[in-house]
Amino acid sequence: MRSKVVRRGVSLVVVGAALVVAGCSSTSTQVSDEIASQVKDKLELSTEPAVTCPDDAKADKGETFTCEIDLDEGTVPVKVTFEDSTNFTTEIDGAVYKKAALDKALKADLEKNGLTLKTLDCKGGDLVVFKAKDTVSCTATTSDGATGAIKVHLDADNNAETVGSVYEQTALATFLTDQLADQVTITAVDCGEDALIQAEEDLQLDCEATADDGTTATLKVTLSADGTATLDDVVTG
Repeated sequence: MRSKVVRRGVSLVVVGAALVVAGCSSTSTQVSDEIASQVKDKLELSTEPAVTCPDDAKADKGETFTCEIDLDEGTVPVKVTFEDSTNFTTEIDGAVYKKAALDKALKADLEKNGLTLKTLDCKGGDLVVFKAKDTVSCTATTSDGATGAIKVHLDADNNAETVGSVYEQTALATFLTDQLADQVTITAVDCGEDALIQAEEDLQLDCEATADDGTTATLKVTLSADGTATLDDVVTG
C-alpha cells in the first residue's frame, strides 16, 4: 500500500545568501575591505564585518588564497582568486542567510509541499551561517501547537533545503487509518513521541495501532526521503 502523506514537507529556498561576486584590489587590505563592503551591502548589516586575509597574499593572475569573514554567528571562509593583477572573484564555502528571510521562505515552501506550521525558528541571531556539509536545526511549531526540530542543510548549489522530508505524526496517523479502513476501524495510532518525524533518508518505523475492538497491531511503515509513505506490513498478536 503506497500513498502520499498529505501533511509532509520538502523545502528548498534561495534567499539572500551572501555571495561576494567580484572586486578590484591589489593588496591584502584592499581585498578584505572590498569583501567586507560587499557582505555589508548584501546582508544589509549596520556595520562592515571584520575580514582577515593573509598578509602575504599576492595580487597576480591565478593567485588564490582564503580570507575569513567574522560574523557574530560564526566565521565564514571565502576563497579569493585573482583573474589578473587587480580583479578577483570569490567563492564562499557555505552560505549566510538573513534569519527572518530564511525562516519565512522555509516555512512557506514547507506549506506549499504539504506541511502547515505556525512558526519556524532557525537557530541563529540576525543571520544564520551555514558551513559546507553542516546542518542547522530549526524549531517548528505545528498548527496544533506541538513543537519539533527540523534539520536544514545546503544543497550542491549552496541553497538551503530541508534534509529529506518531514512528516507530521497526526497526518501520518490519519494516512495509516485510511489505509486500513476497509479492513478494520482504527481508533488510535502511536508512531512515537515526536510531533514531527524527519526522514533524512528512507526510514523504517514501527507504529502501534489500536482497533475499535481493543485489539492491537504493529504497523510497519517506510517514510521515504522524497515524501512518500508506505504501509509495508501489519503484524498482529
